[in-house]
This record gives sequence, C-alpha cells and structure tokens, in this order.
Amino acid sequence: MENRVDNNMSFDRNASNARSAVAKVREGMGELAGEAREASSHGIDVAKQSITDSTHAAKEAANEKLEAVSTYIREQPLKGVAFAVGTGFLIGLLLKRKM
Repeated sequence: MENRVDNNMSFDRNASNARSAVAKVREGMGELAGEAREASSHGIDVAKQSITDSTHAAKEAANEKLEAVSTYIREQPLKGVAFAVGTGFLIGLLLKRKM
C-alpha cells in the first residue's frame, strides 16, 4: 500500500513538472512569436522606406531628364523637330516591315 502511495506521489510530482515544463514552453513560444512579429514588421517597414526612397529618386531623375530635353528643344527647336521626324520615320519603317 505504501508503495502505491509513493508511486502516486511520484506520478503527481512528474505530472506537475510536466505541466510546468509545458507552461514554460508555451511562454517561450509566445515570446518567440512576438519577436518574429516585430522582426517581420521592422523588415516590412525598411522595405517600404526603401521603395519610397527609390521611387522618389526615380521621379527626380525623370524630372531632371525631362527638364533637360525641354530646355534643349526650346534652345534648338529645329534639331528637336528633325529628331522627332526622324524617329517617327524609323518607327514607321520598323512597323511596316513587321506587318
């Protein structure tokens, strides 16, 4: 009988230890999930900022090129018209060949 009581106490102690271990694992998993969520959120924020910066830089570069072309055409309109006519002619030849 005494052996049964010892076995039951040992079982209860082991069960309690197992519950405690499971609780610690759950707590650890919760912390890891929180850290992973923070890390992914930070990564997304960095990616968004990078895309925003790249887009802004591309817009600025395009605006600078557009301004340079506009200035060139205002300063030398005949060359601009000749270039446009020549480009249109070449595109027309290429399209006519493919059809």
